[in-house]
Amino acid sequence: MGILSLTLLATLINPSGIYGAVYPLTIWSNYGIDIVENHSIPYLESHGFKGEYPLIKLTIIVLCLSFLAVYRRAARFPTALFILALLLGGMGWFAIRNQTLMAMFSLAAIGINAGLSGAGELWSRWRTKVAIALAVMILAGAYSSGRKLLQRKHTIGLGLYPDTSAAADFLRASNLRGPLLNNFNIGGYLTHYLYPQYRIYVDSRPEAFPASFLYDKYQEPLNDETQWANLLAEYQFNILFFSQSSTWENQFCTRRALDPNWAAVFRQDPIIIMVRRIPANQSIIQQHEIPREQLFVTK
Repeated sequence: MGILSLTLLATLINPSGIYGAVYPLTIWSNYGIDIVENHSIPYLESHGFKGEYPLIKLTIIVLCLSFLAVYRRAARFPTALFILALLLGGMGWFAIRNQTLMAMFSLAAIGINAGLSGAGELWSRWRTKVAIALAVMILAGAYSSGRKLLQRKHTIGLGLYPDTSAAADFLRASNLRGPLLNNFNIGGYLTHYLYPQYRIYVDSRPEAFPASFLYDKYQEPLNDETQWANLLAEYQFNILFFSQSSTWENQFCTRRALDPNWAAVFRQDPIIIMVRRIPANQSIIQQHEIPREQLFVTK
């Protein structure tokens, strides 16, 4: 109880006091855009998203079985550990962003429960069989991890991919004037490379923007051409800086690429830059415009 009291007291040591302490519990009241990592495993599976879902399910099952073994064999049930398991297991099941936290906890909890449930006795009785079973599991895990690493070997190393800053360098050198409309996932990139020369429209922190803004001034205009015309009239965007992302954001880019009022001047997957076809942009358009037939060539 003393440790719990000190922990609760420590959460109040922040600039916002009690409001800062309870902020994680209220963040969802101002979350105006759908994020993949906030969805549950059943939702992601049913909508075709790829992930380590069988492994997550297996981890939860083994975690539950470890507590069942403790309940049946141990003298004292670890209630505090069980409450944590319910909390973190539920977090991992209902929001995929919590899978790493759940996995780290499960590894320790399963080990603790194995000790409480008499795994030492099992080891002494069937030492060879247990050793073989553990060796097989370790080798299977090493094989699976090694196979995945080989598939992603091009991502292993230090530093950034070559030409990572190419899109930002192009825009900086172009001396194009804003305002700039960017999409959700590319905001951090623009802030890193181009602030304060260019001010972003949105970034991937939905909790930092009013939900009404993300819906009325971002999602709806990108999905509805009438609302897009209203947004354009309000902000007078001169540059579109988008990366491939959701289906509806990609469809918006396709419509703008086919719009005679816009010209694509830079493309490097997954980024495309378009500018308004106005006299002030004519020079950059003449030098760098990408014909529409090239934009829609699939490699």
